[in-house]
Amino acid sequence: MANARRIFIGDVQGCLDPLLRLLERLRFDQSSDRLFFTGDLVSKGPDSAGVVRLVRGLGAAAVLGNHDAHLLGAAAGSARRKRGAPCPDILAAEDRADLLAFLAGLPLLLHEGDIVLVHAGIRPGWGDLRARAPELRARCAAAFAGGRSPFHDEDVRFALSARFCTAEGLQALDDWPPPGPPYRNWVDWYQGRETVVFGHFACQGLRIEPRIRGLDTGCVYGGDLTSWIAEEDRIVAVPAAGRAATR
Repeated sequence: MANARRIFIGDVQGCLDPLLRLLERLRFDQSSDRLFFTGDLVSKGPDSAGVVRLVRGLGAAAVLGNHDAHLLGAAAGSARRKRGAPCPDILAAEDRADLLAFLAGLPLLLHEGDIVLVHAGIRPGWGDLRARAPELRARCAAAFAGGRSPFHDEDVRFALSARFCTAEGLQALDDWPPPGPPYRNWVDWYQGRETVVFGHFACQGLRIEPRIRGLDTGCVYGGDLTSWIAEEDRIVAVPAAGRAATR
């Protein structure tokens, strides 16, 4: 389709209103455009259930984020709850089962030929990312099915939560403020051919470099909700609330 666009949107985290405004500003056309999300559809915002319903209804693609995974663990009774139950609107919703099933079916890595979508990062040494994608999905699903936390799997945890690591892919678990050597931002180690689109790193903000598109600009913390249109190599963003858009 000649006018088809691939549109990638950063971490929404339950912020439905900015998402609706962003789609309007993008002039999103469900009949031609393809929509992708970097994960963390849910969490601290006011309407996680509404976000998941919208993403499902639009037929959009997404990868699993760490907050999405924590919600699935809590729903299954296997996650530690740091600040009470996450996303009570989803857990109490009449369509709870459908919302959770949608999240549980999300991959950790989505390969789009020239673009790879992941929530947090690409681990050094992963090699063929197209082949890695189904492996990570299966390992994450097996952990949930067995009542285990997927964060116990080093590769799965990296895809969900990494920011800094060593050249060998050892993840820094305490990553803010940024750890010193031998840890560096995983982006510094990336040598793949595909452009990686990711979220998860609101403290870093928008990051645009060759083969790198970091789109988490902290909407849930009062920042922007940011998108990248691949075919135009263009950033479009809307503010969380009360500010004029800058891009």
